[in-house]
Amino acid sequence: MLERISLITIRLNRVAATSRIAYMGKQFELPNYSVVVDTNALWCDNPSILVSETFKNTWAECNKLTTVVLYVPKVVRGERLHQLNKYAKEVLQKATNAGNTIKAISDIPAAALPLLEQVQKGIAKRFDDWLNAAGGVEVKTPYLKINWQSIVQDAIWRNPPFEDAPLAEKGKKKTDSEKGFRDRLIIECLREVRKPMTATDWQSWLPMMYYYKRQ
Repeated sequence: MLERISLITIRLNRVAATSRIAYMGKQFELPNYSVVVDTNALWCDNPSILVSETFKNTWAECNKLTTVVLYVPKVVRGERLHQLNKYAKEVLQKATNAGNTIKAISDIPAAALPLLEQVQKGIAKRFDDWLNAAGGVEVKTPYLKINWQSIVQDAIWRNPPFEDAPLAEKGKKKTDSEKGFRDRLIIECLREVRKPMTATDWQSWLPMMYYYKRQ
């Protein structure tokens, strides 16, 4: 398993060390970095935490070394919000059940809880506020520019990032499927970020890194 986003810090430090050797006696300025993240870079074991503390701390360290621009694909934002909303829905249901139980045994009405829609809006606002504070950019999925025929063929033949999903028990039948669609959309967003950058602007496009973790 690759290390979490701290991999970026390691690479930046290696670049700095190499440059000091190559340009002895001269001050070397690190290039700017553009980073497109996958959902697992933001995910945290504690579902009540919006964005991984490991990511935020490492990101702060990276910004001390050079300018690092954060790009979050829309599909990554959506998947992270889905994870948080799923947890919030479970918590609301437990709270509702607990309130009903209290009322049943004491005849005291439970305190009013927020609606799921209100919680969802609150989660989305918190995420967007964090992204803005980090100077991040949301990358929209370039639907009209994607070669959907190519994606379909890659999905059928399990070309990367598509692969066979593990067999799952469903009743008495075993079913299999493929996975990798969201990863492919993230790659398409990475291409979209890369397109406006020219080959001569090496400080912007050459160091681009897509944070991807495989189990």
